[in-house]
Amino acid sequence: MENIDNTGNPINDIQSDETKKDIGTVFKFILYNLIIYLLKLPYALFKKSITRLVELSKKGSLDISESVSKWPLLSWMKTYLIEFMFDAITFLVYILGYPFIIFGTIYGLIEGVSFEYAVGGLVSSAIGIYFAPLGIAIVRDVMQLLILPFRKYIDWANKPAQHMDINHSGGIKNHN
Repeated sequence: MENIDNTGNPINDIQSDETKKDIGTVFKFILYNLIIYLLKLPYALFKKSITRLVELSKKGSLDISESVSKWPLLSWMKTYLIEFMFDAITFLVYILGYPFIIFGTIYGLIEGVSFEYAVGGLVSSAIGIYFAPLGIAIVRDVMQLLILPFRKYIDWANKPAQHMDINHSGGIKNHN
């Protein structure tokens, strides 16, 4: 921040109206991104999972007979385990999780659990289910990173040898 009063006193600069306005703007920006965005992130991940599942369904990507890869089983396993399973789990956690905890709370109350414990369990379970897509997304990304060396190997195996001077007929040129 620039010293507005030209006295060299930074305290006077902090007390200026423009600086107070800038500090307020930055404070709101930080609070929004630390709190509100963090609260919106799990639902945004849930919506992305739905979008990816719809795309997988339209493409028919889980049908191994549609594979054009040299390694159809590996391609199918990657699609099934990484692209389908994590998104399906995210979807099912939201869709089935909330009715399940409501049913569990009602069942607990019928069986004699105190109201305070039932409500506490309901709230903590609802919070856990709400943030579950965040944990699932982290595990999915770690899995993506773990299979990266295999993907690099497959890419490398598909390319012709870079260290040999290969002519167009497929033979190796002699360097005399």
